[in-house]
Amino acid sequence: MIYATVNGIPMKRVELNTNYQTPTARLTFTHPYSTDLDIGTTVVANIINDRGETRTMKMFTGRVKSIIRRRPENIYEFMAQDILTYAVEHWFVPTDVSEPSFARSNINHLRLTKDLLNAAQIPDLDIIDDWTPYPTFQFATGPEPVKVNISSAWDVISGICAVTGMHVYADANNKVHLSRIWDEAGTVISRCLTTGNNGNMKTVEYIRSDENLRNKVEVFGREGIHKTASAVSPYVPAGFYKTLIISYEMIDTDDMAQETADINLPRVNKLTESCIVETLGDTSISARNTVSIIDSAAGISGNWFVYQTTHRIDAQGGYTVRMTAKR
Repeated sequence: MIYATVNGIPMKRVELNTNYQTPTARLTFTHPYSTDLDIGTTVVANIINDRGETRTMKMFTGRVKSIIRRRPENIYEFMAQDILTYAVEHWFVPTDVSEPSFARSNINHLRLTKDLLNAAQIPDLDIIDDWTPYPTFQFATGPEPVKVNISSAWDVISGICAVTGMHVYADANNKVHLSRIWDEAGTVISRCLTTGNNGNMKTVEYIRSDENLRNKVEVFGREGIHKTASAVSPYVPAGFYKTLIISYEMIDTDDMAQETADINLPRVNKLTESCIVETLGDTSISARNTVSIIDSAAGISGNWFVYQTTHRIDAQGGYTVRMTAKR
């Protein structure tokens, strides 16, 4: 039997949503009676597999954000989010409009991200990758510092991510990581998913589209800084460009603007292939993983980057994972 617990209490239904494009993971769970869980309570969700040897897998750590009581079912529904919700909710608001509420000078993107998270009461940051092979972006090298006013910590961090190609996320233990995770398939395979009588995929949809294709990137920075990167695409008419605009006040040198354009162009100058898959429950699948998907009938094979997952465990349907993967 597979079931889920929250703070050691078995739950009627648990659903965990993770998404590459959103900062926080979201957990919802229902229980047939009230518990001592309240707004702000720290919760830990585990998946328990007691088929044979009992195994426990932690799936989420976070804090309760809302509680709904549903009638006439008389059940309680809780929603919790992970630690990065602090970065979303922490706003820099000046006490004096003439002075910035957050300012830094001559600081690289790694240190700047740490400082922004610290300001939001997120104390630690794990920098996963060795940054040596990649450009280190140095902000505010001139007389003007990085200034933040009337903005959330996450808004600033997401802007830094767009410029540098880095990614910030929290894991199941509420540990925040910074990594070079791109929205494309990597070499680490979390799982091989297949259809057929012996496969683990229940349904699969395959989509191929040029909706997100951009073969030109225009980058605008401070005081008239403007750089471009472009390439020929076989999917648009000759001489025609679909353009991505990146405008960010913290880009304060021509070199930074050009590096931003060059980093982003390969990401967007391609068709989007998507697989929407429902599979048997698998705790190893989460957003930012790379999985192998094989569906011979649809001609699908190869590695895919997992954009979004929904893990659902309930008494009626058992344990399933619905995911969107792209490449």
